[in-house]
Amino acid sequence: MPPIKHILLCALITSTYACNLDSNSNLQSNNSYAQLNPQQKAAQLKLELKQQEQASPLNYLKISNIKMRENIIQKPDLFHHTKTDGWLLEGTLYCNSTIAKFKDAVILVKFYSETQTEIGSSEYPIYKFFNPNSQTAFECKIYPPEGFKEFNAVLKTAKAD
Repeated sequence: MPPIKHILLCALITSTYACNLDSNSNLQSNNSYAQLNPQQKAAQLKLELKQQEQASPLNYLKISNIKMRENIIQKPDLFHHTKTDGWLLEGTLYCNSTIAKFKDAVILVKFYSETQTEIGSSEYPIYKFFNPNSQTAFECKIYPPEGFKEFNAVLKTAKAD
């Protein structure tokens, strides 16, 4: 047999043997998962689901029922006018995760003029825990820019607990 054919034959046999070793090691790792008892399988699946949910909090959190009202600190009476101190941003944060808990959500609020021009934006943290399958009311004091007529609020970030 010429030397080139001999070298090619050796390379083919070596690569085939290496592929069989890789596939056997994959089978062994898959079999090790299959050899887990039902409680271990459930724990492993639960851990994987928790990691998946924690990796993308915004897929499992949403805000709704967003309202803004003046923060009245003194009601009018015979001798005084109404006193206000900024505005209150109120709403509900829904968490529809199965296992993962989240915390410290940040809401981005954009303020618009009468002509729909953005005149400012601010971020407001909500320092609360958000448990799986729950809804949490929130409220924060804000100071919008002068001349705003409308606003838009979106959930920007949150941390996994």
